[in-house]
Amino acid sequence: MAAVRALFFVPVLLLAGLPVRAEILVVRPDGTGGALYVFYATATIEGCTFARNTAKSFAGALGTGKMAYTYLTNCTFWGNGSPNGSLLLGEYRTVLQNCIVAASTAGPAIHVGGIVELSCCDLWGNPGGDWVGGIAGQYGVNGNISEDPQFCDPVSGDFGLAESSPCAPSPECDLIGAWPVGCGGTPAAPSSWGGIKTLFR
Repeated sequence: MAAVRALFFVPVLLLAGLPVRAEILVVRPDGTGGALYVFYATATIEGCTFARNTAKSFAGALGTGKMAYTYLTNCTFWGNGSPNGSLLLGEYRTVLQNCIVAASTAGPAIHVGGIVELSCCDLWGNPGGDWVGGIAGQYGVNGNISEDPQFCDPVSGDFGLAESSPCAPSPECDLIGAWPVGCGGTPAAPSSWGGIKTLFR
């Protein structure tokens, strides 16, 4: 199995024809075009962060296509966006375990076109909806939640969790997302969706 490690500022990673294992992958091009597209492949993606990826169509961060068997564990998606969703999961099977999909700039957290199984995942703050469409029935079961993950400072690229985060290690789910606890409690402050969107301008 091929391994992909420590890739930074990569606009598109295309996986086809062979098993791939991605670890410690940070994809943050701050431009247009989705970050990762998997087709005709089996991909294992662990401990990876996808931030500020956008696309005019298809998927903002991760898309899967024909004959794609994709397994994501302890991944963090933040600030990605596309009218079709931060993740567009296509015709075959995708499994997400202990992942965060938060604060997308457009579209739902996940657009489902195939078999998608989620456990211990936090989908939150996505303008097109969090647990909607084909994954609506998975909210509230198998450890799945929709709560502010309380990142330390995501705008500056710090995706560590506050001590009070619902994604911090727990007996039920252990750690949710790619980053451990890295700061004290995050004080609550009044905000609106319009205020959040100004962070990306």
